[in-house]
Amino acid sequence: MQYACVAATQEGARCRNFVEKPGEMCETCQELKTKGEEVKLAPSPDTILVKFNINPGWAQKFEEAGIPRKFPSEVILEEKHIAQAQQVNRDPYQLRNDIADSGSQVFGPKGASEVSIFQLLEELREKGYQPQGVHIRTRREKKFDVLVIPFAHGISEKNSTFLPEKALELLREFLRLSCWGFVHVWANSPEKGKIVHTVNLSHREPQKSPQWNLYFNHGLWAIEPL
Repeated sequence: MQYACVAATQEGARCRNFVEKPGEMCETCQELKTKGEEVKLAPSPDTILVKFNINPGWAQKFEEAGIPRKFPSEVILEEKHIAQAQQVNRDPYQLRNDIADSGSQVFGPKGASEVSIFQLLEELREKGYQPQGVHIRTRREKKFDVLVIPFAHGISEKNSTFLPEKALELLREFLRLSCWGFVHVWANSPEKGKIVHTVNLSHREPQKSPQWNLYFNHGLWAIEPL
């Protein structure tokens, strides 16, 4: 598995170069540090978007339980990502030919497989992140919709998302003992001084035992064997 370099660029984004071991800097960033230049660690995010691909059956269950739908414009989102990439002097299509990106792939192009996020959710709570604005993102041109749970830092628990008890129970059922076949973590570039990271999860396999735990690790991210 490849890992993104843990250093920050001059623009405040996480370096896009890959290293072979987690927690390391790439040769370029290490060389700058050796020359006496200041090289900071990549910044911790203000918000983390935890996203789950959900089939129509689960989407209907969540909607009936009280989780609202949103209908974002894919065109507007693409334009936003292009602008973010350009603001930090990056090619928005360097990593994927058909989708614009401004950030770095924390676990490389292939991501991680057979992962549990059970410990991650507890870790985020302990680090002061609270869920806010849970919703279903409708994707008209795709097979699956997306359940989005944004975790914002620094908000009080009373200001976090209120969900009906039925929705909370359904979320617990959905997340309980789930093994995720594919996990991709993106450290996105700054936008108006704020950092957003995205955790994309797909291929839920409830009958399979996960092999790895995903950890926040102060915003640098890590996976460790169970």
